[in-house]
Amino acid sequence: PQDPIDGKAGLVLQPWSGDRGYLFVFRQAGGPTQRVAIQGVDPGRRYRLVSVRDGLVLGNFPGSVLRRGIDLVLPAPFSALVVSVTPLASQ
Repeated sequence: PQDPIDGKAGLVLQPWSGDRGYLFVFRQAGGPTQRVAIQGVDPGRRYRLVSVRDGLVLGNFPGSVLRRGIDLVLPAPFSALVVSVTPLASQ
């Protein structure tokens, strides 16, 4: 009965290839924090998340944490964030 695109809820798209991919995170008029659970990651590996626009490293996370979800912040309404998700070399 309601349009799922209400102008407030965020949207996350996740193109993926093999063991890596991207997150396209879009904020509408809702709050700045979006909880994002990443699919396709190996829970036993660590991954580096990097903002594609400015090269800022957002952090290194275990796949198990990424599967449960992390909070990404987009301070400005009607903004977007593109994040690369790349596995770290095993040590």
